[in-house]
Amino acid sequence: MKHTKGKWEVDEIRGCKVVVCGSMVIAADLFDENEEPSIEELDANANLIASAPEMLEMLKICALQLPDETAEEVLQLIDETEGNEKNK
Repeated sequence: MKHTKGKWEVDEIRGCKVVVCGSMVIAADLFDENEEPSIEELDANANLIASAPEMLEMLKICALQLPDETAEEVLQLIDETEGNEKNK
């Protein structure tokens, strides 16, 4: 499985923080009404999610510079993240 391609950005729709790619909502700030996360926490979560595709691409590049055993672990994690079968 591949993630939605394109620039992921933080936006606000009807007072809720959302991560969007074009007109598609990738994630929203749904939370338990009994727990009230701070605005700062919601913003940080949205920013982290929005930057995930870019971080994934950078991690792929960085993995090429790692020692073999570490690179193998990182590439396995990337494969799992992308929904690919685990390397054996």
